Amino acid sequence: MNMTDIEAQLQQELFALPVRMKHIATVGDMKLYTSEDLQRKFIEAMSKNSRLASSAGAIKSLVSQQRVIPCYMNKGIFRFLSHKILRSGAAKMIMGFYHSETGKIYMLMDNNVSFMGYGPNAMLADLLIHECMHMFSIQRGRQFLTFFKPELTKYYEALYRQIFQIKTSTKFDVFKVVQWTHKTYESTSSWPSSILITQKKFLMDYFKTYTTLSADQFEAVCLKYVFIVRLGLTEEIDKIVQERDKFQDILGPARNIYKTVFGGATDSFVYQELFIPSEVIGIFSEVDQSSPKPIKAIALIA
Repeated sequence: MNMTDIEAQLQQELFALPVRMKHIATVGDMKLYTSEDLQRKFIEAMSKNSRLASSAGAIKSLVSQQRVIPCYMNKGIFRFLSHKILRSGAAKMIMGFYHSETGKIYMLMDNNVSFMGYGPNAMLADLLIHECMHMFSIQRGRQFLTFFKPELTKYYEALYRQIFQIKTSTKFDVFKVVQWTHKTYESTSSWPSSILITQKKFLMDYFKTYTTLSADQFEAVCLKYVFIVRLGLTEEIDKIVQERDKFQDILGPARNIYKTVFGGATDSFVYQELFIPSEVIGIFSEVDQSSPKPIKAIALIA
């Protein structure tokens, strides 16, 4: 979708201009603002979206409870959400994130660009669904893992087979790894300093009997894997981008497998999949829009 297409959509999908704003939250050192008009228009836009029409009541409930909060974007958000802006230029104008400390989703629309506070319906809907998958995972972890077990199993089995060079004929229970990863990284927002050593040991202990790599090659891949995780945890995303060629034996499969197992490619910069299982489901909800499961999941958290 180019800017001409987006601007044409924007004329049909009017959002409230930033009047009668009120301070709704402070995230880090950044104040976020909303308005009743913006919230009302957001609910209306989502109810008209073809994917979310059946969940209109759930979306209205989430906004009314202030668990999903439409906000106006400010310049500071680009620093705070550096991992979210590694997409096309158009996507930078509408952003969102699930904030684990408040347990809320903040949907941000830029009121400084030429279309001044308007937002394309489809882009907003896709982003909202994606962030709701993170909310589902963190707030109802066990239910999330059960509900999306088939999708998580398909993705991670394909990922680990490729990066650890495991034969197709070799059987292993990848869901144990998914459960461990989810419990370790998504069930808490703080991690001990030893977490990366623990993860490396877990990966080596679990996959050492399955990999066809030599011992030295296997350890090197595990080290690279947890190094990417470290950069992700410390939000040093620029370093992942700068060194992405060195990480292609891991990040390449992490990205390409979406098309292999779900039938659709992603333009997201992938890396969170290595330690955030709900990111897989967030991207799955974008690349396979024929699946009803992400929409059904929204009803489970409303």
